[in-house]
Amino acid sequence: MRQIWISCGNRRNGNQTGFQPAVAHNLLGWSNFVDGRIHKKYVKIEEDYTISRPSNQQRSRKSSAKWALGLVDMIIRIAPRQWLCRNEKLHYKQHFGAESPRKYQRIMAQIKHLHNHTDPDDLLPADQYLLADNLDTVASWTTTRRPIWTAEFEASIAARDLINLIHQNRKGDTSG
Repeated sequence: MRQIWISCGNRRNGNQTGFQPAVAHNLLGWSNFVDGRIHKKYVKIEEDYTISRPSNQQRSRKSSAKWALGLVDMIIRIAPRQWLCRNEKLHYKQHFGAESPRKYQRIMAQIKHLHNHTDPDDLLPADQYLLADNLDTVASWTTTRRPIWTAEFEASIAARDLINLIHQNRKGDTSG
């Protein structure tokens, strides 16, 4: 972290507020930081900041201990997400255009829901062929074709809903 601090144009000055936690952080190490262990200098700097604020602004701020708990909580939540994202990019993309199992399951669940819960009359007549597609066939399509099918399906439903709404409005205008 100290190298990052220096590379950003700051000097090795022990009196600078930001340099102190950078040096302390290096002593703890990255693994401890990611595990939610922060140096007490972070808490001290936050406490000094809170005390230096005018009294009317101090009351709206959290205590330094609550601030530290919030920081640790955020750090702990970030690490698993980064790991999942890393694993997904590294292990599941075997070739260009491949999708992770999670993305495949998500799109297939959406496709199954649309296919199983849509009445043919909910689609425009020109798009009713979409219901004729077998789910096994849809599952074997490429990663780009499945989302296109889904978008066409949803667009047809939205178009049918809009047409129905226009017809209802016209009926309401003529009956009054």
